[in-house]
Amino acid sequence: MRPWRLGEAERLVRSELAESLAETWARCGDEECLAKSPFEPELVGAGRWWLGPFTIGNRKMGEIPFYSLPPLLTCPGHTPFCTRWCYAVYEIVNWRAHVREAAAYLVSLRDDFPDIAARYLAKLPHPVVRLHVSGDFYDRRYLEKWAEVARRLPHKIFYTYTKSFDVIRNVETPRNLVIHLSADPYNYVKAAETWREIRRGLITFVYMPPFSSLAAPGGSGSRRARGAPGGACGGVATRPFSRPPGGGPAPGVGGCNTSCLCFLRGFK
Repeated sequence: MRPWRLGEAERLVRSELAESLAETWARCGDEECLAKSPFEPELVGAGRWWLGPFTIGNRKMGEIPFYSLPPLLTCPGHTPFCTRWCYAVYEIVNWRAHVREAAAYLVSLRDDFPDIAARYLAKLPHPVVRLHVSGDFYDRRYLEKWAEVARRLPHKIFYTYTKSFDVIRNVETPRNLVIHLSADPYNYVKAAETWREIRRGLITFVYMPPFSSLAAPGGSGSRRARGAPGGACGGVATRPFSRPPGGGPAPGVGGCNTSCLCFLRGFK
């Protein structure tokens, strides 16, 4: 991993730049106000690809607005897999994105965060919103704030992937806030246990070959997922879900050479 990235995130959330940007986002709520701020458009989020704390799309997702937080710092459920492979940890070229993530975290701490987020999202026509391309639900109160935003905007679908299994338990969320559990070789058992308890969303299982090198600690693979590259996700689920939501081939089914992602459902 690159430990400087975590140190940078901790530094940025305490910086005057992130604090000032967060205050601007909280005060504004539309592009006109943002454009009048002292910040450049790419930082404050005024233009074709932003609106305040929301970034509109990337090369992977297409034009879907997303809200991101600093990696690892806001991920209480992160595993050694995250520190080794998370792309957000290795992102070094876009310093503005790092500052925006830090400011987004500061905004999310505010009691009026649901008002702020809903104000911006009401001006975006996109029907789907992605939470946490980087970051995660760092505590229960933060999750409850997003649940409130989703209730206020029932015509939008909010979706995310989380390893914060302890945070999402016993929190009532609306149907349009779709939370998938993010499993890897270190936490798939806990992911399965959590899914059995909450019965919401899917489990996504991701690994990087060689699979055996990322087996969870504990001896000779006693907690290792029973699948391997080339299989259909193995015996982690009683029925592997061979196609992700929306159709298309499922990465990880039939073998892979880089990263593998399986969508799982049907636990007993």
